[in-house]
Amino acid sequence: MALEAENAELKKEVSQLKRELNTVREQHDQELDKLIFLLIGIGLSGRLIACIIRSVFNMPANHSDILKKAQVYAVKATQIMETYFQQMGVVAAIDEVFIENLPVYIAVSPQSLLICNAGVYEERTEENWTKFLDEMGNLQQTVSDRGISILAAIAKRGDHCHQSDVFHCMHTVKKELLKMERHCYSLIGKEEKADIELQKRKTSGRDARGHSARLRKARNDCEAAITLFDDLEQAVNLAFKALRISDGFTLNTAEQARQDLEFASEWIQYVHPCWRKVVSALRDKHLLHYLEKVRNDLDEINVETTSMMDREHVLAVLTYLWEVQAPQRWQGKKVQISEIIRNDLERCCSNLDHVFEKLITVLESQPKASSSVESINSRVGFFRYSKRRFSDDFANLISVVHNMTPFMNGKRKGKSPAEIENVNLPTMDIFELFGIA
Repeated sequence: MALEAENAELKKEVSQLKRELNTVREQHDQELDKLIFLLIGIGLSGRLIACIIRSVFNMPANHSDILKKAQVYAVKATQIMETYFQQMGVVAAIDEVFIENLPVYIAVSPQSLLICNAGVYEERTEENWTKFLDEMGNLQQTVSDRGISILAAIAKRGDHCHQSDVFHCMHTVKKELLKMERHCYSLIGKEEKADIELQKRKTSGRDARGHSARLRKARNDCEAAITLFDDLEQAVNLAFKALRISDGFTLNTAEQARQDLEFASEWIQYVHPCWRKVVSALRDKHLLHYLEKVRNDLDEINVETTSMMDREHVLAVLTYLWEVQAPQRWQGKKVQISEIIRNDLERCCSNLDHVFEKLITVLESQPKASSSVESINSRVGFFRYSKRRFSDDFANLISVVHNMTPFMNGKRKGKSPAEIENVNLPTMDIFELFGIA
């Protein structure tokens, strides 16, 4: 009897150990599946993932099985994008990045950097962009560069707002101005060289008339180029000032900005007709939409002052501080108001903190640049080095992984794009979302 009881007890222990072993194996397999999913999500090839599993974990793995898993995850990602993320595209920055010589269209929410939509197309055409935009049923406003196909597709949308990227415009102008500046320095160098050659000629007592003529020509060319550069620089500074919301004293208006941009364009066209690209950028009809929207929203803020002049002063100063502290804001730091400025503003505004809070909300909510989609393009562009085949499904897989991954730094630190946008997902755990956990 004692032996039978001991045998029964041992069988019970063995059964328990088997259950525990199976649990550990399941947990191990699950953790391995999570790892494989993450390695697929960051774009590693199936062969490389299999090599990592074999080398690091000493476990059998072949790339065919991993590619099959990748396809399953990618198809699931497409369903998730269509069900939950495409509807979040109300305001979207749009652009394309090339992978395998095919354009990958991307739409990003400027505030959260959530990828609302992604797709691979054969070429950049108006029809393809129209199809891509129509997939986001709630889309009301877009921000982009001045791509011809993009603008053509947007023009077909009825009641749609579009903002041309201000930074692209400024970059185009700065690039041309920098070329002109380098040309001036080149001519200055030629003038100095001609002067040195002339002095050598005179010192040696030889005929210097030819060298003197070359110096005059170099000096005239240099003076003309510097004069032209000074004119263009002043016109550019006027244009850039027109794109500011505030100069620190008064708030800019879209009407005044258009007049200044037109004046700058006429000035540039008169002194340097070759700058057609710059003039075209400054005359873009979609360039000042943000200014109109911001002014309308600022009019809704309750500013407790005794006069309209004081109201304008308070809003202009706070807006100017927000604009000039852009680098600090991008790092997640709050806009700072010095004690002197705060005391000055509080003398004419009794609800300064309320005004400042509302104003920040207004300014942060109105995008004027497509930098958000540019930053996502740089991430997606990484996959051009690791993927031989890039499909719609895989573009969606990258998008979902990005949307569910918390930011490591900056003003969004600690939250994922999906959390920032409060997307109504079944779970915020990416492994549960894909059925891995």
